[in-house]
This record gives sequence, C-alpha cells and structure tokens, in this order.
Amino acid sequence: MCMLSVSGSESHWGVSQYLEFPWLLEAKAETARLMRVFMDMDPREILENADEFFNVLECMYVVVTDGPCYFKGEDLETWRRFHAWIQMLSETLFRDDPNFAKDWVEEFEVHVEGCQ
Repeated sequence: MCMLSVSGSESHWGVSQYLEFPWLLEAKAETARLMRVFMDMDPREILENADEFFNVLECMYVVVTDGPCYFKGEDLETWRRFHAWIQMLSETLFRDDPNFAKDWVEEFEVHVEGCQ
C-alpha cells in the first residue's frame, strides 16, 4: 500500500528538500522506468493483469502527483507521453463508464508548467 503524501509546495517537510531524498529519487527513476515498460506492453496483457496493473499505478500516482517537477528532461517527456497513453488506455478499458475513465486520468494529472 502506498501512503506517501507531500501535498505540493505547501508541504511541512519543504518540497525542495523532500524531492532530493535518495529513496524518493529512486522512486522517481523507477516510476519513469515503469511508464516506459507499460507503454511498450500489449494492452491485452494489461487487461489480463488489470488488478496488478492498477495496484502499481496507485503507487505511481503518489510519486507522479504529490509534488511539482518530479520529472526532468527525458523523464518529463516520458511522463507527458505516458499521460496521453494512459488516457487512451483508460478510455478503452472503461468504455462502459467514460466518466470514470476521464476522472481517473484527470486525477493522474500533475501540473508541469515551468518544469524543465
């Protein structure tokens, strides 16, 4: 279960310090790696393992959404591609409930304006 929460720039820990913790740097690197792995997967394989896929996404969600500019350079581009990919995938997976798909993807949003 993933329980990490920073709450953006208002974190009592201070985001700039928090973003440099070695364990969080590892989490960011692993999240970017997982994004690449998932985008290369056959969607049928994801469907066959949907529970596990969504459990991993829940953990990724925490790393991706709880702080600004987690990803830089190539990893930021990967995040942008992943966000478009996950939107397309969720629309396919949740055809019967398009509002759920839309809301779920919007919750995965992170504001990356100004990130380099």
